[in-house]
This record gives sequence, C-alpha cells and structure tokens, in this order.
Amino acid sequence: RSSDLWLASPTGWGIATGISAALVVVCRYIEGVVSHAGAYHLLAHLRVRLYEKLRTLAPACLVGRQKGGILNIAVSDIEFFFAHTIGPMFTVILLPCTTLVLALCYHPLYAAVLLPIYLLISVAFPLAAVKLGRRVGMRYRERLGQMKAFVLESIYGLKDIQIFGAGNRRMEQVTQRGQAINRAAHGLTLHQQAVSSVPTFFVYLARISIVAVASYLALAGTGDPVAAILLSYVATASFSSTQSLTTVVSS
Repeated sequence: RSSDLWLASPTGWGIATGISAALVVVCRYIEGVVSHAGAYHLLAHLRVRLYEKLRTLAPACLVGRQKGGILNIAVSDIEFFFAHTIGPMFTVILLPCTTLVLALCYHPLYAAVLLPIYLLISVAFPLAAVKLGRRVGMRYRERLGQMKAFVLESIYGLKDIQIFGAGNRRMEQVTQRGQAINRAAHGLTLHQQAVSSVPTFFVYLARISIVAVASYLALAGTGDPVAAILLSYVATASFSSTQSLTTVVSS
C-alpha cells in the first residue's frame, strides 16, 4: 500500500523521528511543570505541618538539634524529594519495562541482553551509590547545617557582637566553617561525578549488545535491521530515566 511505502521511506522515518523528538520535549516540559506545581503545593502544606509539630513538641524535640539542620529539612529536603524524586522513580520502572516488552516482541534475545543491564543500572548501581555516598553526603549536610546555624546565631546576636568587638573573630569562624563546607563539598562532588558518569557506560553497553544480537540474528537469517535500529534508539532514550535516578541518589 502507498501508506506503508511512505512510512518505510526515509522521508517517513524522518518525519516520525521529528514528531517523536517534539513529543519528548513537550512531555518533559509537562512533567517538569506538573511535578513542581504539585511539589510546591505539598511544600506549603508540609512546612506548616512541620512548624505545628515543632511547636507542640518543643523544646524537648530540639535538644541536640541545630537550627541549620531543621532549616535544611524544611527548605531543601522536602522540595527535593517531591519535585525531583517521585518522577524518576516512576519513569525508571515504566520506561525499561516498556523497552523490554518491545524487545521481546522483536526477539527474546534482545530482552535477554537488556534485562541484566537494566537490573544493574536501575537496582544494583543506585544501591551501591547510596551506600558509598552516605558518609560523604552526611558530612556535607552536617557542615552546611552548622554553617546555617552559626550565621543565624550571628545575625540574632549582631548587637552583642558589636558591643564586645567580636566581629573579626566571628568572621574568622565563618571563614573556617566555609572552608570545612568546601572540603566536604569537594568530596561530594567527586562522588557525584563518578556516579553520573557510570550510566554512560551502560548506554553504550546496551547499544553494543543490541548490535551483537542483531548481527547474530542476521547470520542466522532471521534478523531485521530496522528493528535493531529502532530498538537501539528506544533503549538509548529509556536510559534517560536511569540517569535521572543516579542524579537523585548522588545528591
């Protein structure tokens, strides 16, 4: 049929690819808007609840806690979880599963080589990254919380600092804490760069595996070059979700 010939032509594939790329951009924009809008609505509610709970439990619940640490929870942690964690957790399940179903429709060998790669990058590697980066991340959070608490105390006690002429000493202490944060941030950055670079290896491993299976099937006389190209494109796109997940676990 003429419609089938048009779709199989280079022009048809080019138009289909352009439409797919446009849909990816639009859907990512919608996902970002919806997730952040929902996150900010939840933030407003949860921060009020957090304040109400602290007000009823204080001062006992504040013993041993720094103001900077509580500020991190109220400002950074809640927002990061709802705006940047929920989405990747859904996509890291949906996209690989969809790709595996498509691979299984073409040939079971494609699914057989992709499944271990998805398990490694979606399950094993994030768990290892969290375990290895926990100490580095906690050190940075502690230093940052101490710095925020120290700055808040300095602002509240600014009048006393001026009366006793402790401004220079206070600045030295701020500088020391800033240097401690920089050292902790340096270790965290090294961990994040290592974690964010590993998924690229799995992307190329998936491509090589698909090409290897396609070559084997071609030698056996049952290969489909178009299926191999399409599956390679879809598998590469599906790894964007796993890369988002590694960004979450390294932050």
